[in-house]
Amino acid sequence: MQKVDFKYNIRGWLKEIINVNSLEQGTDPVDLFAFKINYDTVETEISDVKGLYNGNISETFWKTASDLNLRAYGYKYDKLNRLKNAVYEKNGVTTSAYDENLLYMTKTETSRH
Repeated sequence: MQKVDFKYNIRGWLKEIINVNSLEQGTDPVDLFAFKINYDTVETEISDVKGLYNGNISETFWKTASDLNLRAYGYKYDKLNRLKNAVYEKNGVTTSAYDENLLYMTKTETSRH
């Protein structure tokens, strides 16, 4: 069983579940998973990712006990604050993971461009 620590920013938004930089392996219980959310700061080199002050997430980070590799997503938004792109990063290598333009025609029908 993992002990879970939550951290929140001054606005009450979730900031961290266990520190991703100190995932402990030599303790009882062993930490299995850590997760971090950035809103108004940017720590990665992913281009066009900006710190936001409106509640949108700029980056997420996570690490698991299985390999201890730090992984990240950087999120990009359009001028209306809609998610436009999510870029995945592992060990400094980035790949675009989400990049779709959806046109919502009705509640049950979507069209890809």
